[in-house]
Amino acid sequence: MLSAYDEYDDVRTFFKQSGYDYILKPINDEEIRILLEKLYVKISAKLPEEDLQAVTENPIFNELLKYLDEHFAEKLTLEQIAEKFGFSKNYICQLFKKHFDTTFSIYITKKRMTRAKEMLTDKTLSVKEIAFDLGYTDYHHFYRTYKNYYGYSPKENR
Repeated sequence: MLSAYDEYDDVRTFFKQSGYDYILKPINDEEIRILLEKLYVKISAKLPEEDLQAVTENPIFNELLKYLDEHFAEKLTLEQIAEKFGFSKNYICQLFKKHFDTTFSIYITKKRMTRAKEMLTDKTLSVKEIAFDLGYTDYHHFYRTYKNYYGYSPKENR
């Protein structure tokens, strides 16, 4: 929200209604650019997974992405992936930032949440089964992640 008003009640009401940021006038271009970049990152975390299907100029990173696409439901750590592909953890983080403007964790979460939403259409699977099938060892963690990602719970999705 961009406003000339700096009254506490206005700001509080804005954030109660799920506001993202509150900027007072006058503003400068750099402040708006930084805010929009942050907002883009937040919104892109909720984009469908096909938005991440770009092929990069790095063939080993492409192999890494293919591996993640095939194994996202397993317990994966950045350390394991770095060791498997011979990259440092920092380099993998840089590649995800450069090519997808996201992180390793968000990439995996997008894959899992997209698949979870698909699996929820199968009424024979319980939400708990879906959580475990997607590599979550804690059902409550899955439930919270799903709700934070989509804005509603897996049960509400059904």
